[in-house]
Amino acid sequence: MILRLKQIRLTNWKCYPSQNITFNLHPDRKIQIIFGNNGHGKTSLMTGILWCLYGGDIVSKETLKTYFYRGKDDSSPVIEMRVELNFIRNEKNYFISRTAKLKNNGITSYPSVEEVLFYEDGTIRSNSREYIEALLPKSIRDFFCFDVRIKLRLSAFLNENEHLSIIPLNAYTARG
Repeated sequence: MILRLKQIRLTNWKCYPSQNITFNLHPDRKIQIIFGNNGHGKTSLMTGILWCLYGGDIVSKETLKTYFYRGKDDSSPVIEMRVELNFIRNEKNYFISRTAKLKNNGITSYPSVEEVLFYEDGTIRSNSREYIEALLPKSIRDFFCFDVRIKLRLSAFLNENEHLSIIPLNAYTARG
């Protein structure tokens, strides 16, 4: 079975105040490559995907405080951060959303993380973590979202200071 990442939506996640990324799901394309200069959000994007799927196993609650985007208007007592993923497999749609709120009481700020939401073809599933584990087990996460540091020039696309992030957006799972 082939699971394909169709769309990512990031709200107040690290360097992304509001970003919607839709991937080309052409059947001949098996891998999406995200590349660019260092410091432009490639690793932030991949960390967002993994946090949405696996939560505190990827980003601790203490570290999560530093992941909230802080723009011009930083005075709000509550900042909401969200990562949403939309996958498809065999005509089925899977939507996964994880939200955290950064609450500021004037002295300190602390994150509050909501339970991940999992929808299958528009129907919410109550045991979301089990559904995510069945869809994309934690044990294979290193195979579908990883970084490659390179020093070679790759055609006209990259120079020696650039970082390549590879997301094989077709995940083959052993479970049907």
